[in-house]
Amino acid sequence: MKRTIVLTFAALAALALFAGLVHLVLVATHRSEPAAATVYGVTARRVWAAIVAAVALASVIAGAVALARPANRFAAAIVAVLGGLIAAINGGLVLAVANGGPGSGNGVIGGAGALVLGGLAVVLGRLALARSRTPSEVAVLSTPAAHLSGFSTDVLRSGQGRTAPHTGTTIADATTNPGEDPRGASGAESS
Repeated sequence: MKRTIVLTFAALAALALFAGLVHLVLVATHRSEPAAATVYGVTARRVWAAIVAAVALASVIAGAVALARPANRFAAAIVAVLGGLIAAINGGLVLAVANGGPGSGNGVIGGAGALVLGGLAVVLGRLALARSRTPSEVAVLSTPAAHLSGFSTDVLRSGQGRTAPHTGTTIADATTNPGEDPRGASGAESS
């Protein structure tokens, strides 16, 4: 019973936050004033805004799945980031070409919603991508030698070293200290 009440209040708070952000976007783009004559029915711009809002919602769901399930995290995170970018850009375009506010037939509510949800999808996807890397991959990719030599995670996964062109040393282990020979003490003595 307690959990249901907490989830209900959390959902209501999220919905209120979403509505507030959509209104903020409409005010910022000067599209918050309702149209003098309301257009009823389906228009091309409303269809465009609805499709973009659906893409944004699907991207948010993909980002949430990527954060929740580590099994398919990388693919779902990429879908979330790309879908979120597409939705946010198209939502901004809907707002940019609109010549009226809500009720004008321009799809400004859907465009603003897509802009907000697209941004959320990009953030969720990026968080999932950050979680998808192992600590050793992050350590290897953050070393200066890895950036200069074009070292990638494929080398780490294959277990083979790669010779850095600027130093001639082999990059084989992510746990070596900076300034230490990655071949270890035996490799340094035999050189």
